[in-house]
Amino acid sequence: MTSIRSLTTTASPLTPARLRARTALLALGSAGLLNACGGGSAPGTSATPPRSAPPGQAASPGSSPPPVAAPEPMPGPAAGPAPAPTPASGPESAATPASSPAAATPPRQAPGSNPAAAPGTAAPQAPTSSPSRPGNDLHIRVRGLPRSRSVRILAGAQSADLRGSGDFDLRPSFPASGVQRLRVARQPRGATCRFDTPQVRLASASGTPIRVGLRCTATRRAFVLLSGGFVQTFAVGEAGRLEALSPDALSVGAHARALAVSADASRVYVAGGAQANSLSILAAQSDGSLRLLQTLALPRRATPVALAMSPDGSTLFAACSWDRRVMAFGVNPSTGGLTALGFVSTVTADGRLPPGQDAGAPSAPAIVDPSMTPDRLAIDPSGRYLYVGARDGSVEAFGIVPTMARPPRAPAGHRPWALRWLTRGKPFGARGRMALACDAAGNLLVADSADPAVKILAAPAAPGRPPTASARGSALYPWKATRVGTVLRGAAQGLAFDPRTRSLYVSLLARETTWSSAIQGFRESPSDGGGLQPLTPPTTPWKQASALGAIAVAPGGASVVALDAQAPGIAQYRVLGAAVASALSGPGASPRRLQGLLQPLEPASVATLGAPVAIAFQP
Repeated sequence: MTSIRSLTTTASPLTPARLRARTALLALGSAGLLNACGGGSAPGTSATPPRSAPPGQAASPGSSPPPVAAPEPMPGPAAGPAPAPTPASGPESAATPASSPAAATPPRQAPGSNPAAAPGTAAPQAPTSSPSRPGNDLHIRVRGLPRSRSVRILAGAQSADLRGSGDFDLRPSFPASGVQRLRVARQPRGATCRFDTPQVRLASASGTPIRVGLRCTATRRAFVLLSGGFVQTFAVGEAGRLEALSPDALSVGAHARALAVSADASRVYVAGGAQANSLSILAAQSDGSLRLLQTLALPRRATPVALAMSPDGSTLFAACSWDRRVMAFGVNPSTGGLTALGFVSTVTADGRLPPGQDAGAPSAPAIVDPSMTPDRLAIDPSGRYLYVGARDGSVEAFGIVPTMARPPRAPAGHRPWALRWLTRGKPFGARGRMALACDAAGNLLVADSADPAVKILAAPAAPGRPPTASARGSALYPWKATRVGTVLRGAAQGLAFDPRTRSLYVSLLARETTWSSAIQGFRESPSDGGGLQPLTPPTTPWKQASALGAIAVAPGGASVVALDAQAPGIAQYRVLGAAVASALSGPGASPRRLQGLLQPLEPASVATLGAPVAIAFQP
């Protein structure tokens, strides 16, 4: 065989005939010799030949000669296709472009790759179920985020919006190994989200996905006690709108009657539980779930039915109806634990328990009013006064002793050193069940289910001395109603005061053909000496087949919520503040006329897992 070298050194100027002969000879060479002559494919590239120059156009100097067709058959009778050339023996005949599968077939592309990607750049990868790089899958478990809210996270060079709580799988553009940072790019409304592990170490070898947790905590929370002794957690979002923070409710016990919240919302205190004479302490988790932390056993006849937390979160008060006492507990600011500070009886002159109920009393106290059964508590916003309402229609006022002024110890069976008795009265007589609330000045607002009036009792002007038996049982300390508002229809079930708009809201319940409910609003009038004037319109539309009970104002006065035991659910309304009232009143109109009015939020009612009994907001 003539060598390739002799062809390249001794050949005459290239003619079409010589070119065809040279091409036929090269077709019998090896892949290495073809590359040496410039007629083969580069390793790793497609074997598709480049387009040849148009007929009659010469190739440019220095360029590779254009490929040509196979040699034309010799003239003669038409026969079948020309037989394929027989490869020559030797090392040159190892492979040919026509017979090499790698050269004849284009290389297979990876799933999701972009064939048009620029050389040297990574082609964008479409989401697939299998990881493209070992250890790059990221599994995020989000907890405590309501379904209607989303959080934006950054993982490597990729951002993603995660909506609601649940499990999410991502394919971020992580390198094969190293340490990468995870962070929250945009927090959801009304909540703060944090990664349990802000940095993750990537494995170079394939394995299980990287698992991290993202915990979201609502800016404010609300806790609702349901019938049967269950407690459910809600997030307080924009405009005071409630949304279930956890899909479950914790069972505390069938004897649960009321609840209160610590200042940081890390602890929830429930009156009762598995036993009537107990206090249950719940730990509020960051994901909205609750956990029973401790059950505090109380004396046998001490059955709490109402709770109230002081504004500074230092003292918890409990009203016990069976043995007619009010108990005080110090709250540990670090652990939320309770320390008993003593009690005060509501039926004796000096606050000690009646005979037979207090073994440590040095003498039997005198019983003043055996019907004084406490079941309502209210604390004024300044934390100076504790008001106790009883089933017989009487109301007592106690001064709350500041924490720093309390003695270290008190005698057994004595009234607590956290309280000091001030005065007592019966604003409606011995009739229906009362609802209590406090205005911004510390005055007590009272509504009775059997009386169509709302009365405001002036706050005690100065702390009083412990009264004698005759003084406490008489009218020496009368409580006179200084301002009165009239309930238009139905019986009052609950009271709530909004200090922002200085408005009072009364939940009403009426029975005609069926139960119906509404909320009536009043506004304090400075021109009338602080008297109550009905809002216009005075009530929200009456809702049929509903039974509104307890009512509360969300922190900041953004919304008013009322518990509906018949739905069951929570009705929620937006409170029109000064800015919104000015925008809606129009030119020339007084915005004060609209200030304090209620508008239904969207949704107008939030479903609960059971009939709601009580609600407590994070301060």
